[in-house]
Amino acid sequence: MPEKIMWVIHGDDVYGVKRAIISLMEGVRDAGWIAQAVSLGGGECFDALRQRGFDVISLDMPECPGLQKARSRAGRLWEAAKLAQYQKPVGSHSFSRR
Repeated sequence: MPEKIMWVIHGDDVYGVKRAIISLMEGVRDAGWIAQAVSLGGGECFDALRQRGFDVISLDMPECPGLQKARSRAGRLWEAAKLAQYQKPVGSHSFSRR
């Protein structure tokens, strides 16, 4: 059974970050691994990965103020953790904007 690796992406990544994510995921897939992504939301990178046939799941994390934002993000990240536990990737990778 092929190994799996899961990327955690913003989804609206553009330019160099988008190209890097796509290139890495294509390289992993070409090497016979299963490349998946969990996206915090939609956007250019999310759409490009879907168009290339990757399994990409959006958490649809809304932008909301204050405590509600923190609760919403915590809940969505919990969903990502549960998904990773179910999918059992051998690793994960995330790009940070900061």
